[in-house]
Amino acid sequence: MAGHHLMAIWGLTKDIMGAGFHEEINTLIPKKINVVEWKYPPQDWMKLNVDGCSKGNPSLVAARGLIRDCMGSWIRGFAINIGVCTSVRAELWAVITGLELAWLLGFRKIILESDSLVVVGLLLKQSVKTDANFALVNRA
Repeated sequence: MAGHHLMAIWGLTKDIMGAGFHEEINTLIPKKINVVEWKYPPQDWMKLNVDGCSKGNPSLVAARGLIRDCMGSWIRGFAINIGVCTSVRAELWAVITGLELAWLLGFRKIILESDSLVVVGLLLKQSVKTDANFALVNRA
């Protein structure tokens, strides 16, 4: 039975490819695959992983994150609805919320991980003070 489903998918794929959509499908296939893995923080350190999410830019956004110890054990997590703003601001709110939570829990040695290169650049002060997110960056 599974073979019939596979043949149906193959047939559909051939129909799509033959209909002139080949170029559009190829743009969705990644040219290079980067393997990303979570690494344990050093002894006596905590790791804070954060992510902001949005349905558009700007749009309704949320932020979430979690704190793990040096053994990879889950310590605490959070998720918040923010309202309407940009995806960069959502990520910054995730950073701020996560750092405030870690501080309240008494953690002072924290490794922060974010998937946003823009936010990482802002936090490393690789942006100008006129950036619209500067106030949030200074708060983090």
